[in-house]
Amino acid sequence: MSAGDAEDRLCISFKALERAQHTIEDFVQTYFPLHGLDPLKDFLKWWHLLVFVEGAIYQADEDNEQVAGGGAAGGKPAAAPASAGLDAVEAVLRQRDLLTEGVRWELLAGRQYWQEERRLCALMQRSPAVPPGGNAGDCGFTVQEVLAASAAKSFDYRLLNHLLYALRGVQPDEALLAFLRADELLVDMGDDFLDYEDDITAGGGGSFNLLRCFVHLHGEAAPLRLAERISELEDERERLLAALPAQQRQFLRRRQVEAAEGEGAGALRWQVPPLVLDEAAFRRQFG
Repeated sequence: MSAGDAEDRLCISFKALERAQHTIEDFVQTYFPLHGLDPLKDFLKWWHLLVFVEGAIYQADEDNEQVAGGGAAGGKPAAAPASAGLDAVEAVLRQRDLLTEGVRWELLAGRQYWQEERRLCALMQRSPAVPPGGNAGDCGFTVQEVLAASAAKSFDYRLLNHLLYALRGVQPDEALLAFLRADELLVDMGDDFLDYEDDITAGGGGSFNLLRCFVHLHGEAAPLRLAERISELEDERERLLAALPAQQRQFLRRRQVEAAEGEGAGALRWQVPPLVLDEAAFRRQFG
């Protein structure tokens, strides 16, 4: 498919663009200064590519969640949604000679994440009720598989970041990438706490959510297991932050304070919502 064909055939809904707006705003305000870029002036040079990429990703995410919510018997994922979004992104970036190794890797991570989301949601639909008291038992997936899916969830931020390196024509800063990866994992976990109930009812069968998966894995012990994971990641983030240049450290500390003073997952207060041990009953009541 040529870039022209991809642009002509891809339809991005206004809802997907609305969802993309928050990510673009956060990305520009946080990541641009780390590249030494002006969040306004430099964004205006590249806004069309960044908005196109993120809008296409959110559209593909919505399409995938509809498939994941439809489920399938026996824990098998339903047929994959059209990959038009990432196909279009890849075609457009290839034509502009922006398909670096990092960009390619994150495009692959996105495809793998959506595949795992469909599989895990189908398995959770197969056994929607978690036995109270103790661990949930065999739910058809492992904690390693869940953590791998969680690690791939923020591929869009990493894709935009690698695209920014490509647009600047410079090699990625590996120390900064390592810190950002740990930080992105923590922010994703905060988002999953906030979105927990919505992710259970989304599309009739739910969306990937780390807390949701941990409840299926560990039952009422899920918050304790997640607390251990959060502690490990926070220690890793602090260690990686300390290795960055002073100017980057100061900026990132300032952004952490701003996030903590605002609303949403950025505050990372780790308030675990009430656990849903019977998703089928919950969807009947609130879906």
